[in-house]
Amino acid sequence: SQIAGGASDSLSPLFVLMLFYMSGCKFDNDTLAMSAAEGFKTIQDIIDAANYGLVLAHDLFDIYNNVTRQDILLYCSVNIPVILYFDAVGGTMHTITHQLHDALEATLEIISCASVYPVYSDLVHNAVCIGAVGGIEAIFTTMISISVLSMIMLALRAALYPIQQSN
Repeated sequence: SQIAGGASDSLSPLFVLMLFYMSGCKFDNDTLAMSAAEGFKTIQDIIDAANYGLVLAHDLFDIYNNVTRQDILLYCSVNIPVILYFDAVGGTMHTITHQLHDALEATLEIISCASVYPVYSDLVHNAVCIGAVGGIEAIFTTMISISVLSMIMLALRAALYPIQQSN
């Protein structure tokens, strides 16, 4: 609460995004909400710039594929193995641009609140509500067992050894 109500100017965008996910993707503090929005805008800007580069590369490969091989032989003064090499590389790079675009779009989907918060809440619920309670139960059962068995051992100790009478 102190973090949410305190000076959020010094918090890193990653930490603010973590707080955003932990709060169920909502903030009561407008400053933190703005910081989270800036963090997502930064991520979106990076993905947009990468997508722009991919679009340019994709267009370059399309332009190359639209030029006839005869024109390339005529104007570029290269031989056929070079053209075949560029065809292979161009085809591979064209496929890679599509895959990178899909990966960048998937990144936005993965970091969306609808994807992150359920995983976070399940992990915390399983750790705190199930794992911790089960661990405390095991500790309590073990301590009770040790206590009861120790009392039995002390009580039966006299029966295990013959009593020696002093003269």
